[in-house]
Amino acid sequence: MDISSSRFQNDNEPQFIKTAESEKHLLIKRKQPKLRDKMAFRKALRVRFKYLLETGKSMIDYELDGDFFLPKTVPKENTEKLKVYCGEFTPKEHQVGLVTSLLPTFHNDKISPVTSTIQNDKISSVTTGVQNDNSCASQFAACVSMLNQLVTELNSFKEQRNDFTLGDDIDHEATIEAHQDVKNAVNMFGKMRNGFHEHQKAEKLKKDAYFSFDYQADIFLKEKRHEIAAKTVEKYERSFYLLRNHFPLGIDLREFTKVQTQSVKDMLSTQDKHQNVGKTGGRLSAKTKNGILSNYRTFFKWVIEETDIDIHNPFSNVSFPKQKGAPKRRSFADNEARSILAYQCSHGSEARGFRNDIYWYPKVALYSGMRLNEMSALPLSHIKQVEGIWYFDLHGLEVKNEASERTVPLAQYLLDLGILDYISDLKSRGEFYLFPQIRKGIDEPGSAGWGDPISRWFNRTLLKNLGIDSESERAKRYLISFHSLRRTLISTCVNNAEQHYLIKRIVGHSIDDDITLSVYSDMDKIPLSTLKGVLDKNLKWHEI
Repeated sequence: MDISSSRFQNDNEPQFIKTAESEKHLLIKRKQPKLRDKMAFRKALRVRFKYLLETGKSMIDYELDGDFFLPKTVPKENTEKLKVYCGEFTPKEHQVGLVTSLLPTFHNDKISPVTSTIQNDKISSVTTGVQNDNSCASQFAACVSMLNQLVTELNSFKEQRNDFTLGDDIDHEATIEAHQDVKNAVNMFGKMRNGFHEHQKAEKLKKDAYFSFDYQADIFLKEKRHEIAAKTVEKYERSFYLLRNHFPLGIDLREFTKVQTQSVKDMLSTQDKHQNVGKTGGRLSAKTKNGILSNYRTFFKWVIEETDIDIHNPFSNVSFPKQKGAPKRRSFADNEARSILAYQCSHGSEARGFRNDIYWYPKVALYSGMRLNEMSALPLSHIKQVEGIWYFDLHGLEVKNEASERTVPLAQYLLDLGILDYISDLKSRGEFYLFPQIRKGIDEPGSAGWGDPISRWFNRTLLKNLGIDSESERAKRYLISFHSLRRTLISTCVNNAEQHYLIKRIVGHSIDDDITLSVYSDMDKIPLSTLKGVLDKNLKWHEI
């Protein structure tokens, strides 16, 4: 088949190729003047480099370099930083002055003539204006590189000469004017290099300060004060105080490794638990020490996420073994849970000032999993409804940690018991909190927070009246308290094979230990209907 006669042949193709070649030719032609200028400049700079290098070697060989000092060169890895620094901190007229002082015979059509001298350790110049900033900048950068290489070569030559490792002496004897040219070039580079060195030192000091423990810890605490409870912030502050005392010279977080971590563990192992109250004797419990390590682990995790530091978390997977035989918190048995739900005050003086509060406290705790102080700080305005589901909104409150900021649906048991009527009554009386009676006549919270009177009543009165003796439990290596209500919800759901991520979401436990949940999931988008289903399906004490 004759392709030339094919009807598929494009008759305009030769014309198209010709047009494309013409455009390419025009483009090259248009660029030629700039390319010629660049090539001429680079050639002149190479000639100048050779001239200065030969003259400088001659001066060194004839020991005529006593009246000028060869500065140190900038390592190759910092050459680009040097050029950037010089480009940013050298005024344009000084850049032009350096170029023209190095190449007095070279005239760039784009740069007007310049006269340049060195006065008072600064390059001074007089120019009628620069028409092409880009051309000037590239020429200046090339001159900086050339000077750095010149000084590198001269330093190397001087070292070889002093070590008697040179092959031949230099026969070239330069003129006094050539000597002055070398001195000027070396002095110009010395000034730029010194400025760059000071700049690098200042930048390092800035970076060192930025990555210091004190600086980052201050930012961390400021941020956390808006996110977590004040008592939790105080625990971080106490943990950080121990770290500062252990490293009195300061801590560079970039250099904190497992070696320092082991040192911290040793410090905690010998820490006196009574040091803050003026007593001696006794060591911190494993639980307390692990709590401190957890604070350090959280802090370093935050630093790694919030900065460009390149380290592994030095407190990852670091802990003290649990003390053998130490009491463990236990859950309530089903019959105990039923008794708590049905409990009534045994005499008129019991919890007299907050009788309405104690009716709801154990029930809400057992059927929501909320912490005592989360309930105690809950405003009525944070009890809301969406798509027909009522829920407690803990966002924006003083809670234990970030994971604690969550929404918790009201279990059907609480709704059937009439909690919405209770809430409406509180609103009609102008109350602000879900549990207002515990605050009457009190200006500040107790040692356990606003829920302190509830904790004391529950642990000392309710449990005792139900026949649950705390001391007897401790003798059996068990701890039991108001917090056991939260544990009872969790253990019940776990024993019923409920999904762990749903349990964590309800009770506000961290998911940082699970990369799938912490990185690749949206835990806050789990439907409230799903969470309510978990509570209603598993919590059945009122039906037994």
